[in-house]
Amino acid sequence: MAGFGILILAGSAVSAPFEEQVSQASQALSSGALRTRQVFAASKTRRASAAQAEWQKVTAKDAVFTAEMPGAPQYGQSESQTLQGNAFTLRQYELDIDARAFLVLTALYPADMDVSDARASLQGANDNAAKGLDGGKFTSVTWTTYQGYTAVEAVGVSKGVAVRAFMTLKGHQAITLIYSGPEGTTGSQDADRFFKSLVIL
Repeated sequence: MAGFGILILAGSAVSAPFEEQVSQASQALSSGALRTRQVFAASKTRRASAAQAEWQKVTAKDAVFTAEMPGAPQYGQSESQTLQGNAFTLRQYELDIDARAFLVLTALYPADMDVSDARASLQGANDNAAKGLDGGKFTSVTWTTYQGYTAVEAVGVSKGVAVRAFMTLKGHQAITLIYSGPEGTTGSQDADRFFKSLVIL
C-alpha cells in the first residue's frame, strides 16, 4: 500500500504505523488493490477470482480476533517501538480479490502509550486518515460501541476507489478493518459480511 501519511494517536508519544495502514489505503486502492508496505514480511498480496472465492473464518495468530474473508489472506508483520524504546508488533491480514481488497490490521501498544481516552485516540487517527481522501475528508463517519468498546466506522473515496474503514481499541489492543473497491460497493453484501463478522477476543 502507498500511504496518506504517518498518523499519531491523540495523547500518545509514538508514531503509529498501524494507524498509518488505514490512511495508506486511499492512494493504493486507486489501482484497484491494496499493497503492503515494505516493512511487512509479506511483500505481495494474494489475488483470487470471484468465482473461486470461498468465505472462511480467519483467526488472528495472536488470538485477538476472528473475522470472515472471501479467501485466505496474506499475513505480514513488522516490529516498531514507542519513543521510549518499548517494542510492539504490527500485524496485517490482507486479501485482494478482483478489484476489491479486505484488510485487518492489529497492534498491541505498550503500556507507555496513553490510549486511556479511546475516542480521542481514534478521532486523531480518523482525522489524519481522511487527509488522503478526495476532499480531505470522509463522506460519512459513525461513532458506535462494538462489543462494548468505542469504535468508529468511516466511508470515503480516493481517486474513484471507495474506502470503508473501522477502528476500535480494546485497552491497548488496536484493531482496524478496511474494505476497498469500486464506488458504490462499501455497503455491498460482501463488505457488510466482512465488517459484521469481526469478533474481538
